[in-house]
Amino acid sequence: MDQQTPPFKCIWCHQQEPQVEFDKSHVIPQCAGNNDYTVLPVGIVCKKCNGYFGSKVEPHLLDDPLFHVIAVALELTNSKSKKPFRQKIFDKQHPSEERIKRHLSLKSTLSSNKLSLQISHQESGVLSRQYNTRELAWLSRAIHKIGFEAMAWDFYVRKKNIPIPIFDNSFAPVRAWAREGHPTNSIRPLLRFMGNKPAPQLEYQMWIQHGHKIYCWLNLYGDWYGMNFTSNSNTIDKHLAEWSPPIESNDIWVISNEMMSFDKYKIMHQR
Repeated sequence: MDQQTPPFKCIWCHQQEPQVEFDKSHVIPQCAGNNDYTVLPVGIVCKKCNGYFGSKVEPHLLDDPLFHVIAVALELTNSKSKKPFRQKIFDKQHPSEERIKRHLSLKSTLSSNKLSLQISHQESGVLSRQYNTRELAWLSRAIHKIGFEAMAWDFYVRKKNIPIPIFDNSFAPVRAWAREGHPTNSIRPLLRFMGNKPAPQLEYQMWIQHGHKIYCWLNLYGDWYGMNFTSNSNTIDKHLAEWSPPIESNDIWVISNEMMSFDKYKIMHQR
């Protein structure tokens, strides 16, 4: 079992000092409300990998319509600048497909030269996105990055044991996908489930099957994701379809080369 102290060896590229330098790594982007709660200390992710994820991979999650709406609803604030991450649901990057409907109700009272206004304001519209395979691939990579670093955070910060050493070659598939986008001919699948309401927290749970297949169930502000860290590209679909996540399957959809219900996905791959 790995020692639960920062190894000064990058969990992504496996390079060590002095070949690379290290800094802190935010499991969830700092701009999206990570107030130094889920942060990996220096010595776990190198600056090069950290910078790559922050500039190339994570922006595709931050731009996702569902994550965008959650960020506005929870009033997520950049923990560094103290400014709101997103302020409006309908903006230039996320316009409504239909005309936005707005309702404003005012009730005024006057007492001793004091005017009080009871205000009710609502707006409604439709956000949608027609994903192409490139966008789905980037989103999958971003979520696998967060999931794998959440496992590292569980181990190095929360001091919880993991069944396989984090540098073990069993994790090569998830490292290659999140960091390099390999293999390039398919999208590493994952499950997605939107709960009843956003929640200002990150939850992480792990399942182990047959001693070597490791699954992660990640709650990202009420947006739930399920993924497999260890199966290769030849077995990932079969293994993910065999998994029984802790939520009714008819509420789950799959992000892969195309989006579909988990029930349909299981029929396709449980053979």
